[in-house]
Amino acid sequence: VLANDGIDYICVGEGEMSFLRFVTSIQNGGPVNNIPGIWYKKEGAIVENGISELPDINSLPPMDVDVYCESSAKIRKSTHREFSLNRGCPYRCTYCNEPSLHKLYGGRNVRSKTPENAVNEILRVYNKYHFKSCAFTSDNLFLNRSFLSEFLEIFKARVNIPFYCQMRVELITPEVAKLLKEANCHMVTIGIESGSSRIRKDILSREMNDDQIIKASRCLQASGIGINTNNMVGMPSENIEEAWDTVLLNAKIRPTTTWC
Repeated sequence: VLANDGIDYICVGEGEMSFLRFVTSIQNGGPVNNIPGIWYKKEGAIVENGISELPDINSLPPMDVDVYCESSAKIRKSTHREFSLNRGCPYRCTYCNEPSLHKLYGGRNVRSKTPENAVNEILRVYNKYHFKSCAFTSDNLFLNRSFLSEFLEIFKARVNIPFYCQMRVELITPEVAKLLKEANCHMVTIGIESGSSRIRKDILSREMNDDQIIKASRCLQASGIGINTNNMVGMPSENIEEAWDTVLLNAKIRPTTTWC
């Protein structure tokens, strides 16, 4: 990226710490050659400077939604908001950025906000810009069971509005589905990606089998939670029969909505 004309700097890794130091140095006319993660050009040569420091996501300031709400009446009046509870993912799907981040940070990038901090951030926005539903945009709603139980308990007690989330099928059990429903979850997105086990395993590094996908779907449906499926077509080496396998697996699941 940095080798391209017109690009003078890049920030490698999560950027909150290093990018803040970078723009502050630029603003004050100071040096930028000692900031971890900031790579730059010097006399046409690329100077590498390691990776950015990982921020403690619980110490970061809450997201500044005011800058959007004050500039757009449509955003300000929106009845739906989105939040992120964690960063990183323990899985290594080949089409995702996660393997690269895991390689950079040795897995240290997989972490969550505390349940209390996560709910406080939601309430901060809710109390100022009232909304009727929300989505949790993290790749997986939870990284461990204790976080899920504590977060949903606090969320239900203090917010209790319908929400949408994304989850891996391996993490969905009847007990998890029950917890989600009791906390007002109305929709879960699950990644099928392909109905072909060969494509899932050999191309995408997704190890789940059809039975796991269907079983997880039935758990959610039995609890009254809608399902959205993520799907891919036209992947390397995929043939028409395997593309139809994706259609047929969706037909078995009977999702509420699909995305491709």
